[in-house]
Amino acid sequence: MSQQLPGGISQILPNLFLGNIGAAKSKKLLEQHNIKYILRVLKIRDWIYEGEFAYHIVAIEDHDDIEIIHHFNDAVEFIQQKMDLGDGNVFVHCQQGKSRSASFVIAYLINKHNMSLKDALAYVKERRPVAHPNPGFIEQLEKYEKQLRSTTSEPVEQ
Repeated sequence: MSQQLPGGISQILPNLFLGNIGAAKSKKLLEQHNIKYILRVLKIRDWIYEGEFAYHIVAIEDHDDIEIIHHFNDAVEFIQQKMDLGDGNVFVHCQQGKSRSASFVIAYLINKHNMSLKDALAYVKERRPVAHPNPGFIEQLEKYEKQLRSTTSEPVEQ
């Protein structure tokens, strides 16, 4: 049931998309999917359409030892607040749409859709097969789930 669409973008929920920098650079593609809000999980600041889209930027690199957990709540709230407006879709991206951005979408699903990490990861991978958070991000997602639930689900195979 892959929701991989042309142009490096995947539909995760009716109003939430996940993708790569190629999709983020394509104004036409963003407009085609009614994207108005962008969560950018990337240090590079090129290709930002200032004034045309609302951005929330988490400037991190994709390394196992990068602390991302302290960015989850703000990013999740950005996604939820923009979805609640109902006037446009949200796009979450990093370089490849594989590790960083997928981790933030998974954190959103854990927090706002009450999914377990295991279920959220499977859900995202079903819709974007290239999604594969690095081991350090998986550990932080496990910790995040535990913080939210005061319990952890089954260990996640990577």
